Amino acid sequence: MVMFITKRRLSLSCGLMAGLILTVSSAWASDPPGGEDGAQGHALNHVLEEPESQDFRNVFIGLALFQADERLDDSPALIDTGAPLFVEIQWETNTSNPTEPAIEARFLSHKNRYVRSLEFEVTPNASGEPPPRPGSSFWRRRRLDLEPVLGQYSGLGYLVFYRSLPGPDITRREALDYASVYIEPVPRGRTVSTNEYGRFFPENHVSLDTSVRLGHGADVVLPLEEPLEAHGGLAVISSFGYGSEPQGEAVAELEFLRDGEPLHGEPLRAGVHTARADYDFNPDGQNHQKIPIIESAEADYLSRRGTPFMRHKYVTILDLESGTDEADSIRIRSRSPVILEIHDLVLTD
Repeated sequence: MVMFITKRRLSLSCGLMAGLILTVSSAWASDPPGGEDGAQGHALNHVLEEPESQDFRNVFIGLALFQADERLDDSPALIDTGAPLFVEIQWETNTSNPTEPAIEARFLSHKNRYVRSLEFEVTPNASGEPPPRPGSSFWRRRRLDLEPVLGQYSGLGYLVFYRSLPGPDITRREALDYASVYIEPVPRGRTVSTNEYGRFFPENHVSLDTSVRLGHGADVVLPLEEPLEAHGGLAVISSFGYGSEPQGEAVAELEFLRDGEPLHGEPLRAGVHTARADYDFNPDGQNHQKIPIIESAEADYLSRRGTPFMRHKYVTILDLESGTDEADSIRIRSRSPVILEIHDLVLTD
């Protein structure tokens, strides 16, 4: 959901007595990000204990998202990873010389499993623009840097916008509004070495040289370089993180397509076809099994025991059923809130 402009006003009575507590309440336009687990620590309700000391020069009205000069009004807003994303924020001013409001932005994934702070680049207003008059509205369009998210997360999430609250506590913030978004997956080259391929696959295997990270609700279609009829199996090299799934639970589903139409589907299950990359962070506390490992690398953090450990990439070979021979592409659909990373797909016998 990209917000329609919604106006919120805050007024003070001249008869407020010293020590009176003013509670300012706002609400999400729908359910808060992550449901009951969403935006913890950033509640919209806050208490201003000294209203006379607060700055009411600028009152937030609303915001909207834009890409390629088009307003994104769908819910969720589909974020095109190939175009800059702009946020237009509108205020009402009570002064003829308003100070530019400081806004913070964050991306939150489903149940806050992946959270990243985002930076703004303020774009200049048109030259010669007259200063706003008291009681009038003004806005500023800002470019939002999505680099901490693109390629690292895909699927459903939230852009949440905050402003700092006046006072000595610089950590106090107010959540102004949020947008429900869908971040498109960004396929890239494989993220695993081919050194061990000969140990798992026959000589005539074909690597698709592809990788992609899939978060909650994400799906991606990957083309096949060769027809499946020349091969008897598909190897999936993968791992997941930012959460876990019980043994046998589906993390994702692979659909074999012909001209966009599904021919057959195969689940990718925790402890059967894939596993947590940081399985050894707490090996005694995992709820699924470890499967064959094709590559490992030392983690850049310590295990729960305080010792170095290895992160893994796992391999499984799916036996293709009849009816999939004519597939020309594969769709991978996320079935879990975890972040699944496909490191490579390999056609094999």
